[in-house]
Amino acid sequence: MSRLDAAGSRTVSPTHRGSKQDDNDRGALLDGGDGDGGGDGGDTQKLLTKATSSSSSSKHDPWSDQVPQSRWARLKESLNPGFPPSIKYIISQELAERFSYYGMRAILVLYFKDFLEFGPDSATAMYHVFVVMAYFTPLLGGIISDSWWGKYKTIIVLSLIYSLGNIVVSVTAIPGVTGTPPHWWGVLIGLTLIAIGTGGIKPCVSAFGGDQFVAGQERQLSIFFSMFYAAINTGSFMSMIITPMLRSDVHCFDRDNCFPLAFGVPAALIIVATGIFIAGSRLYRRVPPPGNVIVSVVSTVKTALVTRFRGNGPRKAHWLDYAEGHHSRQTIENTKSLMRVLLIFLPLPVFWTLYDQQGSRWTLQAEQMSGDLGPLGTLKPDQMQAVNAVLILIMIPVFQKVVYPLCERFGLKLTPLRKMGAGMILTAVAFVIAAFVQFAINDTLFDPSYSGANGARLTVINGFSQPLKLNITQPAQPLISLQSPAFSIKPYMDVYNGPATFSAFAPSAVDPLTGSNTLSETSVVSSHTMSTVVFFPSAATAGAFDFVVTDDDLENRLPEPSQTAVRLIHAAPGAFPEGISLVLADGPSVARETEVVNVAPGTASAFTDVAYGTFILRIVSSVTGDVVAESAGDISLGDGAVMVVVLTGDSTASDPASPLKVTTFTYVEPKDVSMMLQLPQYIVMTAAEVLFSITGLEFAYSQSPASMKAVATAAWQLTVAFGNLIVVIVAESRPFDNQAYEFFFFAGLLAAVTIVFAWLASMHTYVTVLDNGDDSDKLDDKSPLATSRSSTEDYGSVPTSKLSFSDA
Repeated sequence: MSRLDAAGSRTVSPTHRGSKQDDNDRGALLDGGDGDGGGDGGDTQKLLTKATSSSSSSKHDPWSDQVPQSRWARLKESLNPGFPPSIKYIISQELAERFSYYGMRAILVLYFKDFLEFGPDSATAMYHVFVVMAYFTPLLGGIISDSWWGKYKTIIVLSLIYSLGNIVVSVTAIPGVTGTPPHWWGVLIGLTLIAIGTGGIKPCVSAFGGDQFVAGQERQLSIFFSMFYAAINTGSFMSMIITPMLRSDVHCFDRDNCFPLAFGVPAALIIVATGIFIAGSRLYRRVPPPGNVIVSVVSTVKTALVTRFRGNGPRKAHWLDYAEGHHSRQTIENTKSLMRVLLIFLPLPVFWTLYDQQGSRWTLQAEQMSGDLGPLGTLKPDQMQAVNAVLILIMIPVFQKVVYPLCERFGLKLTPLRKMGAGMILTAVAFVIAAFVQFAINDTLFDPSYSGANGARLTVINGFSQPLKLNITQPAQPLISLQSPAFSIKPYMDVYNGPATFSAFAPSAVDPLTGSNTLSETSVVSSHTMSTVVFFPSAATAGAFDFVVTDDDLENRLPEPSQTAVRLIHAAPGAFPEGISLVLADGPSVARETEVVNVAPGTASAFTDVAYGTFILRIVSSVTGDVVAESAGDISLGDGAVMVVVLTGDSTASDPASPLKVTTFTYVEPKDVSMMLQLPQYIVMTAAEVLFSITGLEFAYSQSPASMKAVATAAWQLTVAFGNLIVVIVAESRPFDNQAYEFFFFAGLLAAVTIVFAWLASMHTYVTVLDNGDDSDKLDDKSPLATSRSSTEDYGSVPTSKLSFSDA
């Protein structure tokens, strides 16, 4: 989910009588909300009277939110327009915490896929299970904060749980800690703790920051929210660039990646964030828990339903009227108003279903693409998410200053619901674009499919320096005969599983070469396997051939992003009876580290991922380290390619002890669809986010009663959770073999839901901010929304910095 708290969980808090994150309830922030400070925005005499009437020496519980600062200190704040000294700690904590959260989340889907070896569908499902948990738990954090602990204690306790979760994820990412192969229980425990922590503090941190300001500090409060938003975006952008680099560019524990470090840095950052927050404890103003309105609403709805279905008493005009007698009339009427807003929310989860797949399906799509940027370096697939963080900062002022005014100038009335509908349509368009990109990718992908239920794939490599005729005979199957030029490959022929007899003929010979071999069913051509057979001159018998058989398993062994999978085969045991290793060299005298080591004569190594690029390939003796052969020139190892390097004797079949030769064969061609093709879908999706997310927050806030804004915010957060739950269901049911078709499915689903949304929107009657009930439901007249002409006035009347910062 984006840094924009259009998602509700980012900018709006279900605590303290409404949102502090977007400053729309500025009156709640500025009314001396601790219960002891000034209430009318600037009555110095009242503040002075209260300050002098209490003892600043009274003992105070360090966990309590009962006004730990002296009243003289608060009086000084109200008279001095300077920034509260506590703010630097809150801003710093938010930056470090957002780095931790987004850094961990950026690499999560690839961790499931590459380290835990989940399939793409299961990796996607697990990723979204975590997001679901992270957006259900803000309800818990809000209730705990408002009902019992207060924001300060809630932030500290849940940050400690948050830190523990990150440590668990980092430690269990060390190979062997959870067993071999690694088990998922460790990351599940860690992610559960992280979800409790990040979700629990979500509705508290920005609201706690707002609590630090007193009446007369409206300008400083506005600056704080801008700084808070900048900290969020700075932390998220930096983490989305850095943690993928730590994952991919650092090698540890004998692996080509380093997930422990990539998770460890975010773990360290959340520990630092917690320490920073605690360090400012003596400076904080703490507002006592006001009681949680969510509990009140749930109680009202429950009472109404129970009474209604028991059939007690006369029939009521509205089902919520059955709560009368148990709850006040004002609470019942406010709940009715809230229900009208929640009705509009019903279709909204599907937007988040598509939007949050930027971190899962779109990342996996980028993994199938080339990140080569030429002289600018290589873009990693999990770094593409940073595009959204950059674009959102660009698009917010563009929409504010250009798009919205132009629409109004041409007579297009932009109500909040119309903006949201347009955002939903653009989101569907973004997925259509993603589908066509996927079609382009599919045309370049290696196809591991087999012909028939008992089919297998077989590759034949001729390691002789002369052409051969090869026959493959299988029981009850047609004879396969092929002409094989010297040092050539015949890739992935369809064969039948079972025993196979291979015969090799010199082109002018009538009889087979000595040493015709039968390969067993289990070692070569078992059903649905991929194998390679390399023929080379026998070291023991002149005029005979030997062979080496490899299990390719390319369905599960394509290289990591920005890597080339390389296998080394020693097919010259007669010419060089020692083990060999492969070294990549940047030039005639510059060698990199040895990539493949100690391959015995007549055997093959496993596939090893190496950095893609152009190199001289050197074969060295594993015994002496001397170079025994090297490629005739530079060899290009392409991004995503699968290649085989074969050491052969440059000989005739009767003379195996001649000079050695390095021959390369490409099994899978490099990726040639650039990640830059994802830019259009990211641009469209970010525009949709500006239209839907920010505007949706405005709608939820302006159309709900003042006393119910916290509940509307909590409901908005739940739309995110339910939207991600839909992704889990679809990913695990796996209805589509082609990812492009799944993208089309989601686009069509959102298009259909948008029609339902438009129908609901057409029946909605907007209310002005001050029409929500009695005085208890009216916004303070300092609120920017309270001064607007109507709730449908252009969003530009509300400062973007206050609406759009997020802490998700």
